[in-house]
Amino acid sequence: MKPFAKTDLSKAKGFFVLLDIDGTLTYDSGVKMSEGIQKKVKELKKNNEIFLCSNRNNHQRNWQVAKILGVKYLETNHRKPSQKILKTFKTKKPLLVIGDKFLTDGMFAKRIGAKLIMVERIRSQKETWISKLIYGIDDFYAKLFMK
Repeated sequence: MKPFAKTDLSKAKGFFVLLDIDGTLTYDSGVKMSEGIQKKVKELKKNNEIFLCSNRNNHQRNWQVAKILGVKYLETNHRKPSQKILKTFKTKKPLLVIGDKFLTDGMFAKRIGAKLIMVERIRSQKETWISKLIYGIDDFYAKLFMK
């Protein structure tokens, strides 16, 4: 896996993209994104319809990230990997999920029949031990099921 900013997205064309925020575009609960990430989102926007999709219910922050990137935000109180998220939008385009966590983004993609691009997680220096434990469990399951 590579960081989102270095992921080859040249074959991602004509998709309805559900793009994760935390760990994919910025560290958990963050707003700041590198120029590389912003450039990659701009590249992805050329050939796809993009909606940010986050498990963080901080809608104000999520809208702020969407505004910075010039994309839409899929505001819902449903959390990945719930299929109920599908009820919040309509599209005939094929679905693409881009994210960093197997147990949320990966399982969500599988449940909704979407293509999946997993990226290397962006981590903060200030992670709690709970976050580290969750990431460890997620990485364990990703290695088991993603081959």
